[in-house]
Amino acid sequence: MSRVEDVRKVLQDFLAPELRPIATRLDGVDKRMDGIEKQRAEDKSDLLHAFAQMEKQRAADKSDMLRGFESLEKQRVEDKVVMLRAFEGMEKQRLEDKSDMLRGFAHMEKRFEMVVDYTRVLERVDKLEEAQQPKRN
Repeated sequence: MSRVEDVRKVLQDFLAPELRPIATRLDGVDKRMDGIEKQRAEDKSDLLHAFAQMEKQRAADKSDMLRGFESLEKQRVEDKVVMLRAFEGMEKQRLEDKSDMLRGFAHMEKRFEMVVDYTRVLERVDKLEEAQQPKRN
């Protein structure tokens, strides 16, 4: 066992002093790597948080857009109802006007018939007067 102890002692005496700066540098590299890993974890967390915020905003925007579309659809339906009521009112007025015109035509037709009847009466009176005139001569 003395050889093992001798080898160990040689290694400690000669290699240990040269390994210390390397070990110090490796410790520094480990610390930097830990810092980088920690920063990457923080960046990942920040990105996930940012994506979550963006998704939340997207969902809110989508909801707002849907409400806007619902509002537009509701307004479109209300406008359609107003237009249909207006058309119904115009159709009702058109029918009333048509009815008034037909009554007017019926009244005019009766007056025309009265004029025709009066003309016939006048023609008869004229014929009777003509018939009576030759008898007087």
